[in-house]
Amino acid sequence: MLSNPSMPQCFKVGTTKNLPKRIKDLSGATGVPTPFEVEFAIYVDGKFATPLEKHIHLILIKYRINKRREFFAVDSHVIRNLFNLLVISESAEWLDREEEEDP
Repeated sequence: MLSNPSMPQCFKVGTTKNLPKRIKDLSGATGVPTPFEVEFAIYVDGKFATPLEKHIHLILIKYRINKRREFFAVDSHVIRNLFNLLVISESAEWLDREEEEDP
């Protein structure tokens, strides 16, 4: 899940094989005034990534800003909770900015 300070309460939810490159590509667009930031990310085995993404997008459909884009106007905790419910794996690798900021 990516966020952008210029787009509060709007989050990008999608899959990528190269997170640093994806962030750079999104942030480099001329219409984006500030860079995207990783709120959290999870490594999912390749065969599960696309079905999981489609399932999450379907659940979040009422929050989708544009049907052709992976941006959702919803509180970040809704997305986090959804991932917690759907991704139950001891081998999952999480990157969570919220946890990094806690003392």
